[in-house]
Amino acid sequence: MKEDKQTEDILENSEDTFEEDSNKLEEKSKSNEEIKKETKSTESKEDEALEQKFLRLSADFQNFKRRTENEKSEIYKSANKSLITNLIPIIDNFERALEHSKDSKNDNFVSGMEMVFKNLMEILNKEGLEKIEALGEPFDPNMHHAVLTEPSDEYESDYVCEEMQTGYMLNKKVLRPAMVKVSC
Repeated sequence: MKEDKQTEDILENSEDTFEEDSNKLEEKSKSNEEIKKETKSTESKEDEALEQKFLRLSADFQNFKRRTENEKSEIYKSANKSLITNLIPIIDNFERALEHSKDSKNDNFVSGMEMVFKNLMEILNKEGLEKIEALGEPFDPNMHHAVLTEPSDEYESDYVCEEMQTGYMLNKKVLRPAMVKVSC
């Protein structure tokens, strides 16, 4: 009888242990499911964060590329500006020489110089150099440098009546204003 009782106790304890173990197993199974859900949630959040970071880095790189191209373009323009600024006095001298050589007896030499000057100006025009048209235009202090004023019957007041030195623009920016006489 003692043995039966012991066996019953053991069986009862086993059942209790089995129930406890199965309850623990269910809890662990539930907690594993929750952990899996949390892991998936965390992974998707991390994926989103990484994707956002990638998009930001991609946009930053595109901006960097664009900025670098703009800087390179500005450096190129600046180099041209310096060179062309140094060429302007030479252009002035060339124009003066051609103006005074019209009475020359050496027509072949003069026509050759005119062709060279024309080619030089075509190249500079391709690089963005333009003459400022001043004669007969309203006086603009941004484009003209007034050195004299003079009453004029031919031009209205505040109009350029004589251009004393040619002005130039490079890429729509004034490189040297035209030196002018203004009617008053």
